[in-house]
Amino acid sequence: MKNYSSAIKKILAGEVDYAFRLRARIILENLSLLRPKKILDLGCGRGFYLKAAGKLLPEAKILGVDKNSGYLKKARNYVQADNVAYLKADITKLPLKDNAFDFIIASEILEHLEDDEKAIKEIYRVLSWEGKAIITVPAKNYPFF
Repeated sequence: MKNYSSAIKKILAGEVDYAFRLRARIILENLSLLRPKKILDLGCGRGFYLKAAGKLLPEAKILGVDKNSGYLKKARNYVQADNVAYLKADITKLPLKDNAFDFIIASEILEHLEDDEKAIKEIYRVLSWEGKAIITVPAKNYPFF
């Protein structure tokens, strides 16, 4: 069995933001425990979770979604993995099939949306019945209070 703990430590080694490291560790530990086959990273930005998931689970199919073309371009350059694809789309109206993913990451995106409820409904729609979604939002003074 692959040593996911040491792989996660290596992935997070250069991260200086303590709060980010904590959130990322939770997400990556869940990925390593659940070992999903189809992963969706909503608001993938420059590709941190795409790259990390690609390293941890090279057999998984991973889709990064962002509505910012510039971020998607940076992610394509940053992530060197054959199992990662990219899609420019609005999170509140995803052009994806129902129940298509068994793991969804939505980290630090809801606070940027006008209609976060619509985004949550889309996450629920594209998540498989037995799938898991990890959604994080910033909190003042996290992780201390």
